[in-house]
Amino acid sequence: MPYYAHTGLKSDQSDWQELRDHLYGVGNGAQRRAEATGLRFSDFPRVAWFAGLWHDIGKYRREFQQYLKGLQHKSDLTHHKQAGAALAHLHQRPETTFAIQGHHGGLPDFADAKTAIMSDSGTPLLERIMETIRREIPDVVKETPPPPTGSRDELDLVIRMLFSCLVDADWADTAAYQDSINGCSPESVPPALEPAVLLPRVLGYIGERARRAAEPMKSIRGEILKSCLLRAEETPGFFSMTVPTGGGKTLSGLAFALRHAAIHDLRRIICVAPYITIIEQNAKVIREALGVDDEQRTVFEHHSLAEPGTSDAQDDRRAEEFARRAENWDAPVIVTTNVQFFESLFSNRPGDCRKIHNIARSVIILDECQALPPGLLDPTCAMLKALVDQAGCSIVLSTATQPALKQRDEFPHGLTRVRELAPPSMDLFERLQRVTITWPERETRWSWSEVARQMVKKSSALVVVNTVEAARQLFRELRERVDDSKSVFHLSSAMCPFHRLRRIEEIKKRREVERSCFVVSTQLIECGVDLDFPFVLREFGPLDGIIQAAGRCNREGKLVAPDGSPGGEVIVFNSEEEKSPPGWYRKGIQNLRGRLDAHGPERQDRWTRPEGINEYFASLYPLGRCDEREIIKERESLNFRTIREGRGDRRGYRIIDEDTEPVLIVDWPPIQELVASLMEEWERRPTRQLRRKFSRYQVNVRTQNLDQSMIDKRRDGLGLWLGSYDSELGLSADLMRESLII
Repeated sequence: MPYYAHTGLKSDQSDWQELRDHLYGVGNGAQRRAEATGLRFSDFPRVAWFAGLWHDIGKYRREFQQYLKGLQHKSDLTHHKQAGAALAHLHQRPETTFAIQGHHGGLPDFADAKTAIMSDSGTPLLERIMETIRREIPDVVKETPPPPTGSRDELDLVIRMLFSCLVDADWADTAAYQDSINGCSPESVPPALEPAVLLPRVLGYIGERARRAAEPMKSIRGEILKSCLLRAEETPGFFSMTVPTGGGKTLSGLAFALRHAAIHDLRRIICVAPYITIIEQNAKVIREALGVDDEQRTVFEHHSLAEPGTSDAQDDRRAEEFARRAENWDAPVIVTTNVQFFESLFSNRPGDCRKIHNIARSVIILDECQALPPGLLDPTCAMLKALVDQAGCSIVLSTATQPALKQRDEFPHGLTRVRELAPPSMDLFERLQRVTITWPERETRWSWSEVARQMVKKSSALVVVNTVEAARQLFRELRERVDDSKSVFHLSSAMCPFHRLRRIEEIKKRREVERSCFVVSTQLIECGVDLDFPFVLREFGPLDGIIQAAGRCNREGKLVAPDGSPGGEVIVFNSEEEKSPPGWYRKGIQNLRGRLDAHGPERQDRWTRPEGINEYFASLYPLGRCDEREIIKERESLNFRTIREGRGDRRGYRIIDEDTEPVLIVDWPPIQELVASLMEEWERRPTRQLRRKFSRYQVNVRTQNLDQSMIDKRRDGLGLWLGSYDSELGLSADLMRESLII
């Protein structure tokens, strides 16, 4: 009798996919992906081939075939993944056991994997159908690789890479089959990374920008670029790029990555940043430098808004249909967020992990790396070391406020052999000093009215505050004080990316022609947003936040005081409210106050220099636990579900603690027609490329205590926002708690 993997459209079964074809197709696809990773694990491509060949052998059971024909209800008798996992366990392949057991539903904990193998659908079923399997697949146990060696810590990344190869190959084979029976052409494949073509474009772009820059900024940026290109010849591993704001980190880092990739045959560049605002801006600059546009698939922006939602449907096949639209990062240049990058690496879900195999042999630039959560630093650094040691990656720590991530006695999981792309001998922090920072008296407090009064004394000013509520209050205060309401702007993650980018462009245009401009923002503006003001106010906060806010002041160094000192003015103030986000943010404030008190006012310039910044971070981390969720222990125990979901009251590895959900803005007039057109196209054929376009018009909200009646949750995974949307503030605060917006 014929055995099938998937049903088709015809009742006579003439277009159904045969199980043998699917198993060999997935095996070959997984092997190709494994070969491309170059993973340092014995016979990894062969291991991946067997994982694909074995993953669905449980479908040879009679009950599953009856289920496909509609003659059997879905039940324990139709389970099929356990048999493949049992065969892998029989051959002492733990990495394959986990990957197969996880390809439906996610990677399990160690104990759950053992239980599944011993269940009725595991070893007992395997013994019952083994004769059929041998007849249908003669290669099923032919020349299997020997059992692996190495620690469980090393096995963690191997399992994740194998799982990723298997899931991507499985979903790609299934999608190709479905496209063929539906008469659809397959989605196009992105181009490969071509450093020999792209690097000259980037250098030409940098040269063109340099011609418009003034000295000494022009020469300093040239020195930084030259140093990066020279050090690109060094062997792959860890690098740091400690350059003050305005030094051209984005473009010099891109040039380094392209030359490094060309020399060492690396296949992808992944730029990771903490906030969506940064990746929006960086992606725009990178596209311009590479000479590509939005429609070309060279550069792909990926954040949580670009992912398919989950379905409330109970049909597993329908849920998997949503998950198959998850990204696999096959583009040559990826621009993404900390949330998307790190939570994928620590996730157990197939949709999240599909992309992991494409991280191997990449140049990974961690932009504004000081924003990595201190409470997760131990497992984060351990994973980064695994990517370097096992997956052949190079990692660049790029920031003006370099955190203390190097290994030392009190930080044993820290990074080793980190090489600086812009060495201290370049004296960049002295040469690129463009502002004077005034620190507050300990007992002096300003009201929001006083902050607004200080701002309107100037023709243009930026203020950065600690909370969303403070930003809204100050925005309203400013609107009452200025005659031209169009000169006051509010930037927030409550605005969709399209809205936020439009506002940033408006601000830039006003600044270019020196029209009055007053901007109120939370911390999202501090990292990487390319705005330039002569006067910046910053509510007292963590040191890195203050320095990053100062980076939005006198960026080009054109302002010089009469005495020759830097002309940019930054004032740090204490607010009357003194409200701040809890956790490590508040610890950072306490730590900085302690450092200032310990060293005295006469040494306040120390905190804008690398040695002071290093001291700040080194004294911050001991104030809490750098593995507060015990992820290291769970990795060693191969408890993949617990790593992501947590145990008891202890949460798993999550950059953002709260659960979030992207909502699509559909009724805001400037985008209403465009979104409606995209929705019509989505109804005809939902694709990953179309999902990417939706992300420009979505806002991520925390789901805790959210009024669910404000969201229309469709069966196709999209969530439509039914509430109002404010042209200044984004999602309206009267419809949801402001603290729910991220």
